[in-house]
Amino acid sequence: MTNQKIPEWVNGLSLKQAIHATLGDGEKILDVTPVIDEIQYRNCTVLLPISAKVLMMDQTLRKITFMLKAQHCSKFQARIMTHLKLFAREDHMYHKVLPKLERMFQSVGKTVTFGPRAFKLDKSIKVHYILMEDLRTKGYQNVCRQEGFDLVSIKAVLKKLAEFHAASAVYVERHGMFGKLLADGVYTRNNRNILKKLNDVDPFLSQLRGSSLASRFHKRLINKERVLVDRMLEMHSRQTLTDFCVLNHCDGWVNNVMLKFDSFGKVEDTALIDYQVVRPTICTIPSSPLPKWRSSWINLIILYNITITIWWIISRYSTTEAVRRSSRTYAMVSTIMVWQHMWWRHGYCPLQ
Repeated sequence: MTNQKIPEWVNGLSLKQAIHATLGDGEKILDVTPVIDEIQYRNCTVLLPISAKVLMMDQTLRKITFMLKAQHCSKFQARIMTHLKLFAREDHMYHKVLPKLERMFQSVGKTVTFGPRAFKLDKSIKVHYILMEDLRTKGYQNVCRQEGFDLVSIKAVLKKLAEFHAASAVYVERHGMFGKLLADGVYTRNNRNILKKLNDVDPFLSQLRGSSLASRFHKRLINKERVLVDRMLEMHSRQTLTDFCVLNHCDGWVNNVMLKFDSFGKVEDTALIDYQVVRPTICTIPSSPLPKWRSSWINLIILYNITITIWWIISRYSTTEAVRRSSRTYAMVSTIMVWQHMWWRHGYCPLQ
């Protein structure tokens, strides 16, 4: 979008703390350059890659890249982000919650990460922001949005979500329930008016009216859209945190997941990004599987349930105890899967 105004804060960015945290002390920063040609303007945010050249102690030259996510230049969109506390929530996740979740796995001998590492700028840029490592330099990538996740990818995503959900359940056991910032989430009665504006579908419906193929369900869409926000608010208010809850990403679709593949097409790791609408609630799983896998979605749900159980045990107990309990749980759940398969395919249930 070349007609967008370049933000004023682009000039004078200082990343000494972030570079030192990444490369260690003793290096000399030669250059820090915002990559203006690659700036991306999203609905309510701006994404800006920042490149840095650093001279190391051994006189070798290192190039590292960060990704700066900041609020939009538009005052209206900035007000929306502030009112919904989207940046405040994401900043809290990256700097407070995710490091604790990752340390839980480290304490039992497992290395698990949930997204890019986050840093702070040396000085304020007078807008809300998140400064992250650029995962693309480590080989992470998004899959094609139009195609969605294939079976290999969706299994990796489900495993990562199971790790995330399991660790969050243990977090509550050890540290108590998440604070108000996360517990309230976005869908509250106080946000009703602004959510109505964000979900305004008049432009879409006006285009739909001109289509002869869509005219038969245009009226039904209007009726549904009139009550959509209120139904969503009702659904969120119905659940209380006295129920068993895990911390949900709540925006788990293809654009908010990055995958790292090896040379054989196997997923080495999965990273979740965009933690602006996280909320403690019942377990949810991602959208965006390929159409041919949607008919097998129930099998993926079973896979998710096995994985979250095992990772909950691993993140809760010492390594030896976790392996023993996980093996027992896996055997039990595998037996249940066989029974379910026989029931679904052949109408036979061993429990009858």
